[in-house]
Amino acid sequence: MTASILVVSGEAALQSGIDRILGHGVGSRAMDDVTGRLWIVQLVAALPAMAALTATLLGIAAVAPGEYQSPDIGGSVVVRIIRDVWPLVALSGVAVLVGIAFGAAAQRATLQPESSVGGALAGGVRAVLRHPVRRLGLALVTLALLGAWLAATWALLHLLWVPIGRDLAEGRLLEAGMPLLLVGFVAIWLCLVAAGGALHGWAATWWSLELEETVTPTVEESDRSWT
Repeated sequence: MTASILVVSGEAALQSGIDRILGHGVGSRAMDDVTGRLWIVQLVAALPAMAALTATLLGIAAVAPGEYQSPDIGGSVVVRIIRDVWPLVALSGVAVLVGIAFGAAAQRATLQPESSVGGALAGGVRAVLRHPVRRLGLALVTLALLGAWLAATWALLHLLWVPIGRDLAEGRLLEAGMPLLLVGFVAIWLCLVAAGGALHGWAATWWSLELEETVTPTVEESDRSWT
């Protein structure tokens, strides 16, 4: 809970800054109000993916014991399990993309001065339905780039840690050069984290430009459409 609130607090500051740059007013709404609204929107946007992932895990738990005890025919255990539950895996992927697209639109709608949370959620649904292919394609691109960044970060840090970990295991922590290696490792780690933040900021700006033409209803219209 604490981690999610910290994440959404950063997202609120980022979205507010992007909206000011693009000329979208965020009104006099306090930052804690914006944070609370975005937290609700992100929670709702995550529900489809959470439900699909839960169903996938239950499916894996149902077929895994039988595949583990069956003869090794037709591939490894992991391959056979994935083959048994691939519809649920595909459903989870679609749910994640839909949640990203819906959440991006609803987050930007809820920042508008006269928007209610219910109206923003309804606006997020309409934004995805208005251009489903383009919005889901953008979600796929941003998710793929984030996955590539995570994979590249893990691979680079793993490569850099191999010699350091070997020396630490052999008790050579205080030998000459080891402190410099550790400092360099931490510096590269922080640079990769900063690169991930820049990637997230770029994706958020792209979403804001993509959804710039989305019309946010007034409070009265939002409440009527939501009910």
